[in-house]
Amino acid sequence: MPSKSESNGSDGKSSSKVKSWTKGLLAHLVIVPAWVIPPGLLLGSLLTAGAPFGAKGLVATMGAGVGLMAGPKSLRPVLCALVILLASRAKKGIAMAGAVFASFLTWLVTRSGTISPKPWLFNFVSTWAKDYYTETALRGALHDIRPTKSFFGFHPHGCLCAGFTINGTYNPDFMRAATRVAWLCDNNLRHKNPGFQLMSEAYLAEDRAIEACDAEGFKLQMSTGVNVAFIPGGFLDAVAFEFGKDVCVLRSKKGFIKYCLQFGYRAHPVYTFGECETLLGYQLNSSEVGESIVSALAHLPCTPSQLCGFTESFVRQQQGAMSSALLMAALFAGAVASNVHGEQATDATDATDATALYMYDDPPLLLRCLWIAGSVCAVLAIGISIYNIKQHAACAALQGFGQDELISSFGARASRIMKLLLMPLTFSVTAAVQMFLPGAAELLSLLRTCQLALSMNVIIELLFIFNGSQKQIVTRLPEEPIPVYGKPPLCCIFGWSCCAQKVQLGHLRFFVLGLQQFMVILPVVALIDSFNQSYAETGIFAKIDMACGLVVTLSTLFGMWCFKCLLPLMTESIQKRAASKSTLDAMEQFLLLQMLFSKVMDKIMPLILKTDLHANNWTMPNTLFLQVVAGFLTCVLQLYLAHLGLRAYEAGPAMYPPVNFATDLPPDTMAVLDMGGIDPDKKPKAVDTSSSEVRAASEHVNVCV
Repeated sequence: MPSKSESNGSDGKSSSKVKSWTKGLLAHLVIVPAWVIPPGLLLGSLLTAGAPFGAKGLVATMGAGVGLMAGPKSLRPVLCALVILLASRAKKGIAMAGAVFASFLTWLVTRSGTISPKPWLFNFVSTWAKDYYTETALRGALHDIRPTKSFFGFHPHGCLCAGFTINGTYNPDFMRAATRVAWLCDNNLRHKNPGFQLMSEAYLAEDRAIEACDAEGFKLQMSTGVNVAFIPGGFLDAVAFEFGKDVCVLRSKKGFIKYCLQFGYRAHPVYTFGECETLLGYQLNSSEVGESIVSALAHLPCTPSQLCGFTESFVRQQQGAMSSALLMAALFAGAVASNVHGEQATDATDATDATALYMYDDPPLLLRCLWIAGSVCAVLAIGISIYNIKQHAACAALQGFGQDELISSFGARASRIMKLLLMPLTFSVTAAVQMFLPGAAELLSLLRTCQLALSMNVIIELLFIFNGSQKQIVTRLPEEPIPVYGKPPLCCIFGWSCCAQKVQLGHLRFFVLGLQQFMVILPVVALIDSFNQSYAETGIFAKIDMACGLVVTLSTLFGMWCFKCLLPLMTESIQKRAASKSTLDAMEQFLLLQMLFSKVMDKIMPLILKTDLHANNWTMPNTLFLQVVAGFLTCVLQLYLAHLGLRAYEAGPAMYPPVNFATDLPPDTMAVLDMGGIDPDKKPKAVDTSSSEVRAASEHVNVCV
């Protein structure tokens, strides 16, 4: 076992000090809030600035927040000015304070200067932070670390990076052994988190610095020969964290090895024992846990050529009295293995690969652009949809709906229009999530499919309501023969010899049935396909997958054709009364584009985009990259459809004519009765008051009275 001076991780002066858990907690309260609190403060201040304007204000300020976080520095002053201008129009002090504070936080990460280093920060944290834990120790071949061109890969990330921070970044013993170290962390954390940026500037000294671990940061630091340390597992390790189990995720992470080879660096795998228990350590007093929470770091010198090939005897020569558990950890880390405890870590790695969470680790510019543009389109589509829905709710309220009912309702017409306008909103939300979580694309696609299927039934009912009743639809059908089944050659698919026919009620029922089959088949087949997806490569599952695709394609084409045939027949009378030709065209496009888009994406995108997405540290398979691109394109389409909804379903007097409830029935009463199976044209039989039975009943009633 290592000697006491080697294992306590401190010099003789600090080893004799009295341990203080309270000061250890205070040290953590200095460094932890610096990176945890500022993002919440920015979000809260933006929400405060936009809250006086309701949903529109919140959407506007959240859009500005996305621009502040993801946009270029040159755009930040403009966005801050817009937020302040918006808050000033509210004429509320709290809104203005929120806008000013958000601008101040933005200025902290945009300014060109830096604050002066604060040596007291490092001295206080490095002296007392380790006292929060039951035991901390620094062990291994510290004497064999070269003063320059040494690379330290810390494992695992864990949930809180306690080993990287306490036994690395704020450990003077490590600094003395490594001479000078550049500690590399996430670029967004380093340069877009105001609290963390201030802490990094205060941390700076001749022998230490905290910098960004993007490609430019690696090249900048390694070009000077300074020692470099970072956590290769990154976000994936944090996602795979499980209390009490050592888990490392290191798949498709080859970028740092390339840089080591390119700049001639010597790689040192570093492992923290006890990182898997740090989350509980932050939730409970460490003395209640009983075991050490951050235990040891193992440093094993290894040149790039030896990284995957050294033997146990070599390790024993280098590590001497190192314990067997520590030795095995060093072996696993030095071999750049993707796990520490076999199947546990492998399962976690497979899970993270399935959801493509590795893409958050230094994403390439193309992926960032897709995220930013798609998110902006989604936010705008959601805002436009909410605005349009509120307009229809206001018009329905003017007609007397939506007020003082036990079961809230906006009337037959407005309720159905609002359901249709929810489509761009729902599709935008799910598509935006799909961009960031492509592994969940099957589930999100199923949600969109169900929404589209429900909307098919809604559009049939809405067209029925626009016409008033079934009788009015039939009486307004064209008298002269017309191509009922669409234009040639579609009208001849089923063998009809003559395209022009007199329209009957049976034709309408046939087209409605065609839409309803799409409404039923689409979600059912989508559910089967979602369940079958993980087995779709072999055996009967591949045939089921192929059959599902064929059925959905045929059902979609047949449903679109029925809708194209039905729409002119049911809108002939509408066009004459209220709706213009452009409005009806917009109604048609609003639904047909939704039906067509998903199939186009499924069939055409794989033919156009055949490559994987390559980044510095990982490679995203083509199947997942397609889902990200499909999510982006869906967001763009929903923005167009949300704008199209403003024309297709315009809230105004034409859509909601005024009603005098003293003399008239509520709007659409006859249509609602007819859809419910009640014929409003049928009247009760007149009663013959001259019959003897009626006279006898009347006399009996009078006697009772």
